[in-house]
Amino acid sequence: MKYLLFFFVLIALQAKAQKSDFIVNTNGDTLFGKIRIAGNRIYLENMAGKETVVEPATIRLLRYANNKEKLVHQGRLYTYTDNLWDLEKNYYHKSAIDTFLLLTPIYDTPKMSLYEAKDKMNSTYYFYKMPSDPAPVQLVVHYYLSESNSRSLRGARMSGDPQSQVIMVTERGFANQLRTIMQGCTRIDPTAWDVLDYRDYSLKYVIRQFNKCD
Repeated sequence: MKYLLFFFVLIALQAKAQKSDFIVNTNGDTLFGKIRIAGNRIYLENMAGKETVVEPATIRLLRYANNKEKLVHQGRLYTYTDNLWDLEKNYYHKSAIDTFLLLTPIYDTPKMSLYEAKDKMNSTYYFYKMPSDPAPVQLVVHYYLSESNSRSLRGARMSGDPQSQVIMVTERGFANQLRTIMQGCTRIDPTAWDVLDYRDYSLKYVIRQFNKCD
């Protein structure tokens, strides 16, 4: 009777674990509980209700009870903004910070997988991973204002000079990264790199074409 009771308790705990969030560490261990993220910290509340901090660097992936899976990117992030007001104020410089992001898989193919992440400013970042890569790699983009006959966006607006204009320029590092990787693929038209956009549908297109090459 005692062994039967233990068996039912074990089954109940397994069923509860299957309905909970869990974290897979880089050493292969799986931790079950409820995941909570606050600031730059990841918390896990275990079955007994005790909450502990889990270091992002030790996490390979986390999965919520609703089956949403995230990879954890811990390290250097090359930041950007495409907000005109912030660019005018020069609020965002080309910079890199040490942080962590949760990466959501959005496109998985045999040759390359694509991931999406958002930072606290709600800016979207894309990462790729090839089978030989130990971890996802950031696709880098940067925006800045190019000024013509004016020293600032405000000046261009107030000058009244039709020749005075400010345009947003995109430094398309992501296009150069992918072109280097895919340069031997004849399925990708050379003009595709000139129109490649930092959007999921555009990145998925070249990855899809890349998979058609031998």
